[in-house]
Order: sequence, then C-alpha cells, then structure tokens
Amino acid sequence: MIETKKNRRFEVAVVGVTFEGRQGILANLCAMQKESTELTGRLKRESDNRYDSNAVAVEVEGKQIGYVPKALAAKLAVHIDAGETIDVVGVRIIEGNKDGDSVYGVRIDVEMEEM
Repeated sequence: MIETKKNRRFEVAVVGVTFEGRQGILANLCAMQKESTELTGRLKRESDNRYDSNAVAVEVEGKQIGYVPKALAAKLAVHIDAGETIDVVGVRIIEGNKDGDSVYGVRIDVEMEEM
C-alpha cells in the first residue's frame, strides 16, 4: 500500500509588525500587492533571538516583517530544527486606519506535512 502524505494548512497573524521600521516596509509591500503582485514569504528560524529561543521570523520578499506568535513558534521550531519543510503559501498585507494614518498587519498561510 502506498502511503500518501497529507499537508496541514493554517493561517497565522504575524506579530511584531509595528517595530523596527516594519510599517514602512509593509506600506511598500501593500502597494505591490495592490498592483496585483503575488507576494512570497518564508519562515526563518532565529534560535539566537535574545527574547525567545524558539523565535520564527517571517520574511516577505526577502524583508523581515515580524514573527510567528510565541506559542505557535514553540511548536514550529521543533519541526524546523528537525529539517522539516514548512512553507508560506500565501501572504496578505492588511491596511487599516488609526487616527487618520495607515497601519498595516499581515496574515500568512502556512503549509506543512502532517506527521
């Protein structure tokens, strides 16, 4: 019998998008998205992160724009460290408004092989 592998897909709200100038990066990415550019992303393990040894950074178009939430990062770090593939298969920049200024958030779709 041939065993088929299943993929698990889920949505993640990226955190830390308001720090270190990331709103400017997101403004540029949002403009690209509005021009129908399909944005690409990836997860990058940051085991040397001084705040969280399980940190998983989110990069979009090669720019670091935030992190996977801490509780999820702890689960994903184990898989990434074991060499498993976890793909970002969708990126959405969300534009909002606060006190007349544009603010940006990010949601990503992540896909990984179920174990």
